[in-house]
Formats: sequence, structure tokens, C-alpha cells
Amino acid sequence: MKQQSGDKPCGSHELRCLHRRLVSTTLWLTGWLTLSGLHVRRPPSWLWLLRLLPLTAYLLVFLGAALLLISSPTEQQVVEGFSVYVFFLQTAVILVVFITKRNELDELDRQLEALSRHAACHNSTTRRRILIRIALFVLVAIINFILWIAYPIAIGNFTHGNYNFQMKIPDSMETPTSYWVCMFFQFVIIMLSCSLALAFDCCFFAWINSVEFHLTSVRRAIEKIDCKKSAKEAFVSQEESVQNILKLESVETRGKMPFQFESSETEGEVRTQTPKTIDGTITPKKPATGDVTVFLGSIPPEKERLPPEFADPAAALCSIDQHYRLITRLVSSINHLCGLPVLLTHAATMSNILFGLFASISLILRPVFVPGQDIHVMGYSMYIFIFFLRITFYSYDGGNIVEKNAAFVAALADMQWLELPERARLRRKAIMQKASQPLCINALGVFAINKINVLNIFSFVLTYLVIMIQMLTSVIGRLPSAK
Repeated sequence: MKQQSGDKPCGSHELRCLHRRLVSTTLWLTGWLTLSGLHVRRPPSWLWLLRLLPLTAYLLVFLGAALLLISSPTEQQVVEGFSVYVFFLQTAVILVVFITKRNELDELDRQLEALSRHAACHNSTTRRRILIRIALFVLVAIINFILWIAYPIAIGNFTHGNYNFQMKIPDSMETPTSYWVCMFFQFVIIMLSCSLALAFDCCFFAWINSVEFHLTSVRRAIEKIDCKKSAKEAFVSQEESVQNILKLESVETRGKMPFQFESSETEGEVRTQTPKTIDGTITPKKPATGDVTVFLGSIPPEKERLPPEFADPAAALCSIDQHYRLITRLVSSINHLCGLPVLLTHAATMSNILFGLFASISLILRPVFVPGQDIHVMGYSMYIFIFFLRITFYSYDGGNIVEKNAAFVAALADMQWLELPERARLRRKAIMQKASQPLCINALGVFAINKINVLNIFSFVLTYLVIMIQMLTSVIGRLPSAK
């Protein structure tokens, strides 16, 4: 069922494997930036030793978080620390998943390769949308990285306590040299986390967009099937088209024609007609003697068969069934690989929104202005917006899969199935039974990724925002300095 999506045919294998090339390029760049070698299928022993560097860095980060919890932190430190460390936990899980589930990554690569043979190339509009989305992901990652780095420069004077994020170190290490070592270490962690988050966003989008593209392909293939034509009727109509060609390439004669045509015809093949004389000798393809002029056209030696979606509905539905089976396998592999990172992404977003709003409202409602307070609020707002934008992208793409699968089921239901042959009706019924099952991306089976999630998050945050404003207003109103 190749090239059924309605796009122009394309012989370039690279254009047909756009999603696969996007994933491989992302893993290659991330593998070098994070020293993890995510693009290597069978890593050697030295690469496993090199992977210990980012894993050890994350271990030190979480060790600093544990020291912060046992050192009686302030309320502001707890709020900032919790919102930050959930993001680090998410990126650390992405690193571990990509390293330990290399077989699942290879399986996804093979599935994308198999699906690329069942549809036409991406048109220019589709490629442009994919590249714009990737550019937007890169822009968000760069802004996030700049916010992290600019945080201590904007509100601090390079003194202890104004690191990029809250991290407790032993008192014996609180020296100017140790401070700069700690700053460099946090710079490495921030770059590592932003790179891993960007890699997961790009790969996750490429996998989901591939599902959307192929669901559109199978829907268009269903719409192209002519239910009123069986295989025999399609064959007859093609025979008539060949006869029309023969009529157009007519033989013009004047006077008596001293020869006759002999034609042989087999099923599925039409041979070139050859002029012969009465006694059986072959006449040359040039004007005959006398007043007879012969014009012989170039008749194709073999009849070109019609594509299966026009020739036989049963064969077309069988090919569509195979295509849809590959799509469902791809969705299942995506859920198996990305379930935990997607769940942690939603958890990190919710925690960052709630704790960021709590910290921002606390700073705004303070009776005494603190230097750097406005920078704090702006940083929190930008940080919240970035996380909310990521969840919006996830929900939008996941909702597109649900909608395109529903459109595919609707196209099957709209078929004039009573006019289909018996074998085609059985195949259509089998496809509808498969398509009736929910096809969606889920977060470790907890909930489905859909557009309604954005509304749920917005309503959840709005509810707690009202509660936090009332609570903080009453607390600050009882302070002595507020009078």
C-alpha cells in the first residue's frame, strides 16, 4: 500500500524516513553533549565508563538535596529546591531510560523504517511544520538555560547562597575557590539537564508525529477505495481503456487493403498487432503498394496493472490492515519507552507551577520590598511558562493521535460496505474491531495524553492559586510590620 497518502510519489529514501533521521540526529548530538553515547547501539566498555560521569554528577546533585533537607532549610529554600529537583529527577530518569532501554530504541527505529515503506514522502508543508516545531523546542531549551545561568548574576553578588539552585555543601568547603568549583559543577548539571530535556522533547515529538502522519495515510487510502468495483469489474474497465488506445491509433486506408491484422490476447496481456498478408508473409511497417497508407501507433507490449486499491478492495484493505498493525505496534513501543519520563514531566510541571506561584505570591505580598524581588518573580514566571509550554505541546500532539484515529474509524464506517465483496467485508470488519480499541499515548497507564489535560491543569492551578492568595493574605496581614 505504498504512496496512498495523496502526496506526490518520491523515490528518495531520506525524505521517506524523515522521523527516523530526526531521532537518530537528536540522539547523536545528545550523546556527544552529555558524554553518554546514546547513539551507539552496542557501546564498548570504555563508553560505559564514560557514562559514569553524568550519572555521578546526578548522584552528587541528589546528595546535595539530601543535605539541604537535613540542615533545617527555610521555607523559601524548600520551595525553590523542590521545584528545581523535580526537573533534575525527570532528566536523570530520561538518561537512565535511554541508556538501559537501548533495545526499545532500536525497535522503534526498525518500526519507523518499516512504516516508511507504506506511505508517500512528506510534502513541503509537513516538513516545514516539523522543522518549525524542532526549532521551537531548541529555542525553549536555550531560554531555559539562559535563565538558569543568569539567576545568580541578576540577584546575587557571587556570595554563598546565591547559586543557580539550592544546594547544601559542607561548611569546610565554603571558600571562594570552592564556590567557583560549585558554580562550574552546577553549570555542567544545567547544561546536561537542558540537553536531555531537549532530546526527549524532539524524539517524543518525532515518534508521535510519525503516528499522526501514518494515520492520515491509512485514512486517505480508505477514502480512495471504490467499493462499487470488484476485482473483475476493474479488470474489465482496464481492458476497455486498452481498446480505446487501439481505436485512437487507427489504421487509415484508401482503396482496397491487401492485408489483414492478426492479434493474440491473453489474460492480463495485450500483444502488439502485426500486419500480415493473405499468404502469411509479414509486411514491413511502411506504406503499402498502391493507394494504401498505414499508420501504426506504438501499442504498449504489456498492460500496466492498476494499483491494488483500485483493482481489488480486499487487497487494498489487507494492505491497510498491515499498515495499521504497524501503527499500533509503534504506539505500544512509545508508551513502553516514554511512559515514566512523560509521567515525571507532568509531575515536574505541576510542582513547578504550584511552588513557583507560591514563591512569587509570597514575594509580591511582602510588606517590605527586597532587592532583587522583581527579578525573582520574573524568573519564576518564565520558568513556569516554559514548563507549561512543554505540557501544552505534549497534550496537543497526543490529542491529534486520538482525533486522527477517530477520523480513520469514521472513514471505515462511511464505506459502502454492502457493495464490497465478501472477503473485503470481512477484512473491513476486522480492521474496525482493531480500530475501536483506544489508540493513545499514556503516561505509564495513569492517564492518556490528550488536549483536555491542558484544561485540567489550568483548572487545578487556578483553584490552588485562589487558596494560596487567601492563605498568604491572611498570614501577612497578621504580621506586626504590616500595620
